[in-house]
Amino acid sequence: LGNAKYQAVVQEMQNIANKNPTRVEMISIGTNSQGQEIKGLKIGNGPTSSLVVATHHGNEYGSTAVALGFAESLAANPIKNQTVYVIPVLNISGFDRKNRYESNLATMIDSNRDYPGPCVKGKTFKLKSTQALAQFLVDKNIVISATLHTYFPAVVYPWGISTQDLS
Repeated sequence: LGNAKYQAVVQEMQNIANKNPTRVEMISIGTNSQGQEIKGLKIGNGPTSSLVVATHHGNEYGSTAVALGFAESLAANPIKNQTVYVIPVLNISGFDRKNRYESNLATMIDSNRDYPGPCVKGKTFKLKSTQALAQFLVDKNIVISATLHTYFPAVVYPWGISTQDLS
């Protein structure tokens, strides 16, 4: 996926949905600041909703590949009693430019730092993509989530930082 554009990712999602029409549905969580539709897959139909979202950083295209592989595997073998949403690319503009940052039409922003939390001071949700994702979490009552990053080979929980300010 190193040279792929977002449209190729959308086509791959459509291929997964077409191969598994009774278990997989293409969805949209909204649009980004450029008006591009942020697409994903809904896999399964259980009462518990979970989410895997990748490519907050546009230059971490490996996370897109992992999300697509996960979606394909899950489509063949859905998790019982779960609905899993997979968003392979949140930062479409960065993905297409192979750039970490996303544009909100005024400036470039690290979308992974556009949420309330210990890493952020000041205004959050400056990007329409992060606003859309936050609203999607509420609308779908997401109770389990994971974000995929591929810059550094590590699994971190709950944050990939060290801080005394965890409030």
